[in-house]
Order: sequence, then C-alpha cells, then structure tokens
Amino acid sequence: MKVRIKLTKQEELVYEGVHTTTDADEFGAAFKAVWDSLHARRMERSTSIGELMSRISEDVLDDIDGSTITVERLDC
Repeated sequence: MKVRIKLTKQEELVYEGVHTTTDADEFGAAFKAVWDSLHARRMERSTSIGELMSRISEDVLDDIDGSTITVERLDC
C-alpha cells in the first residue's frame, strides 16, 4: 500500500512524501526517508564543516520536535 507522510509545524509544511509500505520494516524505512530528507536539507544550508558535523542531527530533531505527523493511506 502507498501512504503519504506529512510533517507540519506551526501550520508550515516540513516534509511531504509518498512511500510504499507493506510491513513494519518498510514503514520504518519510510520514516528513515523523512529523517534523511530533513538531514540533506540541513546539510545544504550549512556553511562550514564544523557546523555540519556538530549540529546536523540536533537540528533535524528541532525540525521534527513539535511537528504534527499525518499518515494518509492512498488507494493506488
């Protein structure tokens, strides 16, 4: 089945993506893809290697913290 995962924070879209999930492993992989997407976005905004290495995961957690997660089943 396909699902749409959306993260919103203070009514702003943080992430949206469609993922195929048929079991717990794929469901977990879908949320790993959310993390990877936010991580990559933070890497693009970093200005130095030191900042990148010390802050990136913490900043991703800040992006997720307080977010509303919506999982919508898509009939495809």
